[in-house]
Amino acid sequence: MKITDALVGEHGVLYSQFDLLQRTAETANLEVIKAQGALLLAGLASHAHIENEVLFPAMENIMGEEGPTHVFRMEHEQIEGWLEQLQEIRELMRAHDEIEGALARLPQTEDLAQAKRLVSDTLHLAREHFGKEEVMLFQMAENMLEPRALEELGAEWAQRRGVAWGG
Repeated sequence: MKITDALVGEHGVLYSQFDLLQRTAETANLEVIKAQGALLLAGLASHAHIENEVLFPAMENIMGEEGPTHVFRMEHEQIEGWLEQLQEIRELMRAHDEIEGALARLPQTEDLAQAKRLVSDTLHLAREHFGKEEVMLFQMAENMLEPRALEELGAEWAQRRGVAWGG
């Protein structure tokens, strides 16, 4: 399997998570939104890690580090930063609640609205980013890298994911 096929498949799974979080955020409480955000962060961070460490270096060997992969690395950091902010709000609220009872003093609707904005902004950016990868980056990788290299990178993806793939 080519790494580009594997990464597009991961996008499909992550799109399902985006849709669930978007639907849930409309009516859920803050804890539910934050729990789902934590799951999404784990998936997105793992996906970005594979791209950053497996696919991008192979492309950068051909075109250098200042090409399109540089932009995609920056977008990965921005998406992860927003999801981490969502988790930091949770930890801050929990600490205040346990230590000083600050949660009772903070208007919950404000915090929920902030969480919903973070979710909305993050999902918008992530969908836009994935679209760019699918239309531009993965096609560029297909054109730039030899089929054997794409297969070898796919095997590395399978090994890192713990997927039994005999190719």
